[in-house]
Amino acid sequence: MRTLLIVGLLVAMAAFAVYQSATQPDNPAAGTPARTAPTAAAVDEKPAVGFRAPPFRLSTLEGGEAAFPNGGKPAVINFWASWCGPCRLEAPDLVRLHDAYKDRVEFYAVNLTDTDNLEDVRQFVQEYRFSLPVLLDEKGAVANRYAVRGVPTTFYINRDGVIVDVVVGVVPYAEMERRVKRALGE
Repeated sequence: MRTLLIVGLLVAMAAFAVYQSATQPDNPAAGTPARTAPTAAAVDEKPAVGFRAPPFRLSTLEGGEAAFPNGGKPAVINFWASWCGPCRLEAPDLVRLHDAYKDRVEFYAVNLTDTDNLEDVRQFVQEYRFSLPVLLDEKGAVANRYAVRGVPTTFYINRDGVIVDVVVGVVPYAEMERRVKRALGE
């Protein structure tokens, strides 16, 4: 009974966090950052809206290496794990988003490999037909640098390398697309 209550409470907290992220008003006076598209003038690196996204370099699932930033395009950085139920819910929409915007936006699917099993990662990628690059955060250093506290967590970054949106949890595809368009400046 106690376990069921704890699980219910965790689910309710996650749902509230997703709702709050998707519906939070743009009110600088209340301490919420304005939702204007930050520019290159924001030079400090910090994993928050209005700051430059921290750079990183990681191994890929295929054995290569990938780096962010990569060429001055907007970017989507998604932190995930194969054991994460919400990541499974989000995966089809993330693949769809990548397929729709891969020519205009860089995508990075950063697996929390330090908490995951590489065989499970491969199975997840195959099951959801990931076409986007899968990066392995084997020591958790990039997740720590981005202050990731739950998965999925997604950062939307404009062409200047400035974070324009952060989402913890799952949002509908239309909301993901709206945030990509914000990163594109549309």
